[in-house]
Amino acid sequence: MTLEYLVDERGNRSRVVLKLADYERLVVLARDAKDVADARTAMAEESLPIELVDRIMAKENRVLVWREHRGLTQAALAQLTGLRQASISDIESGKTSPRMDSARKIADALNVDIDDLF
Repeated sequence: MTLEYLVDERGNRSRVVLKLADYERLVVLARDAKDVADARTAMAEESLPIELVDRIMAKENRVLVWREHRGLTQAALAQLTGLRQASISDIESGKTSPRMDSARKIADALNVDIDDLF
């Protein structure tokens, strides 16, 4: 790759001129680097055991499924969220739906997106 530097009025390099083919190759390399970074990020995300996926697909309560997956009791989840254990129980049994602020607290405590729960 051959580069030609252009200088400003102070004599500092301010621009670079390169062949179009070299520029296009750099664009492809930049896209490839982004694709690799995106793939690494995706692979680093949590993989889910099939049992958890099966329970969610079977329409079990997602708060219950994720809580058990994280190894928490209702009391522990209540303590992490500042909610009452009875409230957690009511949410898991489907008796009530949480308010948005409570749903966010539960999602944060379980380290999942709110969309994964409700």
